[in-house]
Amino acid sequence: MKLRLLTLDQSITQTGWAVYDTPGPEQSIICGSFSAKEPADDDDKCDLFATEVRKLRTKWKPDFMSWEMSSRKISGFQKNADFVDEQMAAMGRPRFTVNAKVLMLPELQGILRGIAVAYLIPHEAVPVTTWRAGMLHNGNMDRDTAKRKAKEMCRMLRIKVANHNEAESAMICLWTAQASQKFKMLRWRREVDEEAQLPASP
Repeated sequence: MKLRLLTLDQSITQTGWAVYDTPGPEQSIICGSFSAKEPADDDDKCDLFATEVRKLRTKWKPDFMSWEMSSRKISGFQKNADFVDEQMAAMGRPRFTVNAKVLMLPELQGILRGIAVAYLIPHEAVPVTTWRAGMLHNGNMDRDTAKRKAKEMCRMLRIKVANHNEAESAMICLWTAQASQKFKMLRWRREVDEEAQLPASP
């Protein structure tokens, strides 16, 4: 019995996706990507992202969805000083800000979860350290190293990818197929249902 996985490495700039009919050879994984960066308004970006994901759901009809879990920790960085910042510093308050694009990642994850729930698709958000440890053998490597190793792994497994986002989505897809307890439970339930529908032996 085959189950179809749809996995995403989500981002406004470029989202990689992978589709895998498992069990099956790794090289049968189909990868692609799309961008939602063109609309100027952030709400429009999210709407475009949701539309693209819904298209993927309609085209591939997955049995299970997974994606990279968005971090709940928002990192700040020091701003270049301006007049207001100097006044804040004079009051003993640090000049820090956050990357607005990072703030959108939890919203994108919410869109993915909403689509999965709306279409009754079992799903899982996979922590980045988890899939990197499982597929790249190091959960704490830096972002650029992880991108390079993901592409190297795809080349070794003969998975066709056009960019590092597609490569990372393929790695998340393989991790889900091999290690996700939620996916294994889904397979077990489907097998039990399938056996229950078989005609009784004479």
